[in-house]
Amino acid sequence: MDKNILARNFSRCASVYDKHANIQRLAASEQMREHPDGDFKRIREIGCGTGSYTQLLRKRFKYTAIKSVDISEKMVDIARQKLKNSKVEFSVEDAEDMDLES
Repeated sequence: MDKNILARNFSRCASVYDKHANIQRLAASEQMREHPDGDFKRIREIGCGTGSYTQLLRKRFKYTAIKSVDISEKMVDIARQKLKNSKVEFSVEDAEDMDLES
């Protein structure tokens, strides 16, 4: 898979992604129901897209440090706008190349 094409395609569709992401919203809601409660210090979200799941994480884990990443710069831009002032750290990264220790 050519990751440059993948990033470009997601970036190209970023502005309308939420309008068509019904399955992703359902999956995020289900994942939150199944996610254990806990007092986590850090959460790393890989493939944050436009930040819809990030919003759910921030709401549920108010005091946890959250770092959310996506390969698409435009998706991350939208997520940053959705969650401005939420103290979520966003970055544009390829999940396969990430330093998971930081």
